[in-house]
Amino acid sequence: MVELTLSELRELYPYIRATSKKRFLELIAESEIEVNPDVTLWQEVRSRITTKMSNADFLILCELHAKYFNHKYIKICTCSKAKIRKWIIELNNELN
Repeated sequence: MVELTLSELRELYPYIRATSKKRFLELIAESEIEVNPDVTLWQEVRSRITTKMSNADFLILCELHAKYFNHKYIKICTCSKAKIRKWIIELNNELN
């Protein structure tokens, strides 16, 4: 599993205010008790994806795809736009 930095977490969850990574993760956990956190995370990532994708969102795409499609975590080549689109569609189908 990929560990996100505090700045990447802040980018993903701009509405959460915390000064440490530990507190940030605690606040995320408290707010998502009843909902599958992967679904919430994917919805947030998906809402930010337009024609471009941040590195943090790309890493989450790779992590979630590996988890839900039972393969080893890999970072696909960012030059492979067709494969990135395919993974996005597959995760949309799986997590929506």
